[in-house]
Amino acid sequence: MCRITNTLLQTLLGHGNTPFIVSRAQGITLTHAEFARQTVALALGLGSIGFKPGTRICASLDNSVENALLQTAAAVASLGVATVKASSGIPTASTALDCHGSLTESERDGFMIQVERDRLNMHELIAQFAGDAENYAADYPVHAEKKAEFFYNTQDPSKSVSVSTLLTNGANAHSAMSLSPADSMCLPLTLNHPMGFGFGLMSAGLSGARVVLPSRDHGNAGATKKAMSEEKCSVLLADSRTLSKLQQLGAEPPRWLRCGMVKVGSGDAIGEGEKWGDVSTLTVGSSK
Repeated sequence: MCRITNTLLQTLLGHGNTPFIVSRAQGITLTHAEFARQTVALALGLGSIGFKPGTRICASLDNSVENALLQTAAAVASLGVATVKASSGIPTASTALDCHGSLTESERDGFMIQVERDRLNMHELIAQFAGDAENYAADYPVHAEKKAEFFYNTQDPSKSVSVSTLLTNGANAHSAMSLSPADSMCLPLTLNHPMGFGFGLMSAGLSGARVVLPSRDHGNAGATKKAMSEEKCSVLLADSRTLSKLQQLGAEPPRWLRCGMVKVGSGDAIGEGEKWGDVSTLTVGSSK
């Protein structure tokens, strides 16, 4: 576990019982402390079933609290994650990337982790290690350094992103947007992308801000417009397509929105963007 990951857990715990992540579609809110403890419990649980530092898990999840927990647990445990759009893509991706197991959601069983022939409920695994997480959350054990990578494009394994890069992007976004515990971040970006997880979720975790997931499908402009208004979001992270859809809907930035960050192309460079109404925006990437 790198130093910035330890900072992430310490920051989450430091903000205690204030809300951290809100999934409007699921009707779930976790506090900063709850998210930290469940993250550590999941990391410990994954370790107990063979996910050692450097191993990989393949996942097919949308913008859910469980996806946020999985990727954060993988980051603190030095695991790799490969995300696929549909569970039908898991066998191919798992074989290509030598994944130890997979995580999917079904209407009947919920969120299930598959390791060889064993199937385990994700929330039951978290509950099993909840007590141990209480002891470890403040000082999660440091692993020997392993190359942990997130594969958001399993069709091209060369395009992996290291955990350290995702966390550094979060720290850079935190600084660029001057995020604070007073902020609420509307996040319609998919968590299955460096922009959504790194620049979005991790920046909020490192700053004490609150994250609002407008819907389980990413880029839903109608749900985003409603969430910004009803949740009084002060920050919006979106891609250029979602921002364009918001404008087509006639959405004006609510008066409490102070900042936006928009993904415009490839790369991690942060620059100055055009204003949306009276709100200044930053850009990530290059459209050239």
